[in-house]
Amino acid sequence: MSATLSAIVLSAALLHVGAEPQFSAAFDEGRRNAASDRAGAQPETVNGVFVITRHGPIELIAYAEEAGRGMLKMQSGSLEDVPVAAEVLGFVSAMPTWAPDDVIVGSRRVFEDERAERRSLRKTGLQLNTYAVELRVPELARRDTVKSLLKDVGASAEVPGYAFVVLTTSSGYRRFYPVGLK
Repeated sequence: MSATLSAIVLSAALLHVGAEPQFSAAFDEGRRNAASDRAGAQPETVNGVFVITRHGPIELIAYAEEAGRGMLKMQSGSLEDVPVAAEVLGFVSAMPTWAPDDVIVGSRRVFEDERAERRSLRKTGLQLNTYAVELRVPELARRDTVKSLLKDVGASAEVPGYAFVVLTTSSGYRRFYPVGLK
């Protein structure tokens, strides 16, 4: 991982533990990188999608795609490859031609039933460089809100819940990168 992206991911992960999440020093780093980009000195980055937890950043390697009738199907990896977190401080997406489009919460039923309950969450983001974006989703950063969201989508001990960061291409192709919620 490059020094620039490492600093962004680590500083985002070490955000105000125990406090209401807010934009981190990574945003200042991103602004400096954006200024550097305009000056023609492109910072090095590593491609990938990362979830930022209180315990540090984790790369998301498994993703799903939409199957017929709105259900999801794992295309890369499996649900066993999905990290689990109690609270999610944010996401960093550094994928050329892929832009973060949405963050949704759903249960495992989204893989089995087209009518499975889902919730789209509000998010804020900052362009860190040409294609890297840091996202914040306040509802996922507080344990009580996560529990309420999981209940709303029908998740339980037997039917786990997930947050999906959705990346989209300009042609509308979508990938759903899951993070297990507990």
